[in-house]
Amino acid sequence: MTPTEILLGLLDEAFDKKAWHGTNLRGSVRGLDARTAAWRPGPRRHNIWELAVHAAYWKYEPPPARTTPLSRNGRESKALRT
Repeated sequence: MTPTEILLGLLDEAFDKKAWHGTNLRGSVRGLDARTAAWRPGPRRHNIWELAVHAAYWKYEPPPARTTPLSRNGRESKALRT
C-alpha cells in the first residue's frame, strides 16, 4: 500500500465510517447551519466551513502521484517510508 493510499484510507475513515473516538466528520457537521460553520473563533483561526472543505477536497481530489502528501522540502516523511 502506498503512502497516498494509506492517507486516503484514513481520510475516508474519518469522514463517514464508524470512528473509535466518537462522532466522525460527517456526523459532526450534520445539522450545522452556514452561519455557525462560518463563525471564526479568533483572528487567523480556521472556521468549521474551511476545515470541512479542506477535508472534502482531499477526500475527492487526491494529490498528484509525483508528490507525497506528508512531505517537506520534497522529501517523504520518515513515518511514511516502508
